[in-house]
Amino acid sequence: MKVLAPPLVLCSIVLSSVFFYNAQILEAFKPQTSSTQDDLYDMGVKKAMSGQYEEAITYYDKILEIDPDSGVILWLKGIALDSLGKSQEAINYYDKALDLDPNNANSLLGKAIALGNLGQSQEAIAYYDKVLAIDPNNSIAFENKALLENQTNN
Repeated sequence: MKVLAPPLVLCSIVLSSVFFYNAQILEAFKPQTSSTQDDLYDMGVKKAMSGQYEEAITYYDKILEIDPDSGVILWLKGIALDSLGKSQEAINYYDKALDLDPNNANSLLGKAIALGNLGQSQEAIAYYDKVLAIDPNNSIAFENKALLENQTNN
């Protein structure tokens, strides 16, 4: 069996976060807010979907000034930060989102990906297990967990 080199594993983990920016999925998570927040949300998501993560963060920060307890925006900011290679900072935002909703599979998954990107494989695997306990069909969690387990066993 061919073992993936760590850089390929990390690329696979990072690329899986693209799933989070699926427009239909994000519409389902859109917080019920004012039209100003809706506009900021839409602009932030559009920027993130086009790979303009710094700009997306600017919009997310504006929403967080209005509603600092928006779990969805905390989660999205975590994704944007992780996409910029700021995995440790991303974890801080996932943790804030998890403080609001400890069983949110999306925030747990984001944290697992960020931990994997930081090389904290065992912690990442534990978070993938939490995701799979909530959502047993989560293919990203299943595949990334398997990749990390394979990497740590070789």
